[in-house]
Amino acid sequence: MQASLDRAELMAAAQQEIEQEGSPDGVAGGTARTASEGDAYMTRIADLWNRAWSLPSIIPREEAKSLFVLLVLNIDKNGRLQFPLQFDKSSGNAHFDNSVKAAWKKIGKIPLPPPDRFAAILANGLGLKHTWRGLQ
Repeated sequence: MQASLDRAELMAAAQQEIEQEGSPDGVAGGTARTASEGDAYMTRIADLWNRAWSLPSIIPREEAKSLFVLLVLNIDKNGRLQFPLQFDKSSGNAHFDNSVKAAWKKIGKIPLPPPDRFAAILANGLGLKHTWRGLQ
C-alpha cells in the first residue's frame, strides 16, 4: 500500500512539472509569474550565476534576506572576467561577500554583450546587484 502511495506522489509531481508553463530557454529557478520579454543578455548571465552560486549554509536565511552586494564585473574583449572584482557596496558579511567572489572566479568568463552594449560594458563594466535570491 505504501508503494502505491509513493508512486501516486511521484506521478502527481511529474504531472505538475509537465503543467508548468515556461520556455526551455528560461532561467531555472526564475521568479517571474508571467511571461514577458526581458533582457536576454542578463538572462544568460543570471543563468550562469544561478548554476555557480548558492547561499553559504553558515548564513541563517533570515539574515540572508537583508544581505546584498553591488559590484561591477569588468571583462576583456573575449568575455573573461577581470580580477579582483570591484565591489561598490559590500554586504557586511564576509561569508556572503566571499561566496560571491568565489562564484565569479569559478565562472571565469561570461558571454559577450550584444553589439549595441559591447563598447559600454567593455569600458565601464557590468553593474550587478547580488541578493540571497540571485541577481537583480
